[in-house]
Amino acid sequence: MKKAEYPQRSCRWPVQGDLQDYPCEIAGEFHPGPHASFSVPRSVTARDKWEAENPGWEKVSTMDDPFKDITP
Repeated sequence: MKKAEYPQRSCRWPVQGDLQDYPCEIAGEFHPGPHASFSVPRSVTARDKWEAENPGWEKVSTMDDPFKDITP
Protein backbone atom coordinates (compact mmCIF):
# COMPACT_ATOMS: atom_id res chain seq x y z
CA MET A 1 0.00 0.00 0.00
CA LYS A 2 1.30 3.44 -0.90
CA LYS A 3 0.39 6.31 1.40
CA ALA A 4 -0.82 9.60 -0.07
CA GLU A 5 1.93 12.22 -0.07
CA TYR A 6 1.48 15.97 -0.04
CA PRO A 7 -0.01 17.55 -2.17
CA GLN A 8 -2.07 14.44 -2.93
CA ARG A 9 -5.37 14.17 -1.14
CA SER A 10 -6.02 11.05 0.87
CA CYS A 11 -9.34 9.26 0.92
CA ARG A 12 -10.04 9.89 4.65
CA TRP A 13 -12.87 7.31 4.77
CA PRO A 14 -13.07 5.89 8.33
CA VAL A 15 -11.17 2.63 8.89
CA GLN A 16 -12.28 0.83 12.05
CA GLY A 17 -9.50 0.11 14.52
CA ASP A 18 -9.78 -1.72 17.83
CA LEU A 19 -10.74 1.32 19.90
CA GLN A 20 -11.33 4.10 17.38
CA ASP A 21 -11.61 4.89 13.69
CA TYR A 22 -8.67 6.16 11.65
CA PRO A 23 -8.77 7.93 8.27
CA CYS A 24 -7.99 5.98 5.10
CA GLU A 25 -4.51 6.96 3.90
CA ILE A 26 -4.76 5.86 0.26
CA ALA A 27 -4.28 8.57 -2.35
CA GLY A 28 -7.44 9.77 -4.03
CA GLU A 29 -10.93 10.34 -2.75
CA PHE A 30 -12.50 7.71 -4.99
CA HIS A 31 -10.30 4.62 -5.15
CA PRO A 32 -11.31 1.04 -5.91
CA GLY A 33 -10.83 -1.68 -3.33
CA PRO A 34 -10.77 -1.68 0.45
CA HIS A 35 -9.83 1.31 2.57
CA ALA A 36 -6.68 1.13 4.71
CA SER A 37 -4.81 3.02 7.41
CA PHE A 38 -1.30 2.31 8.69
CA SER A 39 -2.77 2.68 12.21
CA VAL A 40 -4.83 -0.48 11.56
CA PRO A 41 -2.35 -3.18 10.44
CA ARG A 42 -5.06 -5.68 9.41
CA SER A 43 -6.48 -3.12 6.96
CA VAL A 44 -3.04 -2.70 5.35
CA THR A 45 -2.68 -6.49 5.06
CA ALA A 46 -6.12 -6.72 3.42
CA ARG A 47 -5.27 -3.83 1.09
CA ASP A 48 -1.93 -5.36 0.08
CA LYS A 49 -3.67 -8.66 -0.68
CA TRP A 50 -6.32 -6.88 -2.75
CA GLU A 51 -3.67 -4.93 -4.71
CA ALA A 52 -1.78 -8.17 -5.46
CA GLU A 53 -5.00 -9.75 -6.77
CA ASN A 54 -5.89 -6.69 -8.88
CA PRO A 55 -2.85 -5.52 -10.86
CA GLY A 56 -3.34 -2.25 -12.70
CA TRP A 57 -5.86 -0.95 -10.17
CA GLU A 58 -4.14 2.47 -10.20
CA LYS A 59 -5.53 3.08 -13.68
CA VAL A 60 -9.09 2.34 -12.57
CA SER A 61 -11.36 4.94 -11.04
CA THR A 62 -14.71 4.41 -9.37
CA MET A 63 -15.84 7.38 -11.46
CA ASP A 64 -15.14 5.54 -14.77
CA ASP A 65 -18.11 4.91 -17.06
CA PRO A 66 -18.93 1.19 -16.73
CA PHE A 67 -20.71 1.21 -20.12
CA LYS A 68 -18.04 2.97 -22.20
CA ASP A 69 -17.14 -0.21 -24.12
CA ILE A 70 -20.75 -0.92 -25.09
CA THR A 71 -21.86 0.55 -28.40
CA PRO A 72 -25.43 0.53 -29.67
